Amino acid sequence: MKTILFFFFLFPLSLMAQLIKIEKDPDSPVKPMMLVSVSDGKPIFSWVEQMPQFPGGERKLAKFLRQNVTYTPEAKAANIHGQVVVQFVVDLDGSILDPEVIGKLGYGLDEEALRLINLFPKFEPGRQNGQIVLVRCKQVFEF
Repeated sequence: MKTILFFFFLFPLSLMAQLIKIEKDPDSPVKPMMLVSVSDGKPIFSWVEQMPQFPGGERKLAKFLRQNVTYTPEAKAANIHGQVVVQFVVDLDGSILDPEVIGKLGYGLDEEALRLINLFPKFEPGRQNGQIVLVRCKQVFEF
């Protein structure tokens, strides 16, 4: 029973504490990152030191979404509200690659979220150890 407790509860907590320590210690030689896949021989990360950013930051992203979002007639008729989650990769030049809906809502809202992603301007690319890298990101759309 003690072994089970260690592996399912205490071990993850100790690992999390180490990651928090690394994150809070800027002088740490260990730089947190998570490699999730490889595309054309290039690693794709899910978290890096400097995450990709919409040009102008979060406020500009919110303004962009307000100005461009369309609530579909099908969703209006069915009074549908909720979230659509789209996953995509930010390329080395900041362009958006491989957008995919991973949290669906239906009623044309999944397609609307993809339409918005495809309208995004180039992002400021992500960086790891001073190098520009590919980063997989997620964007949540509230409808």
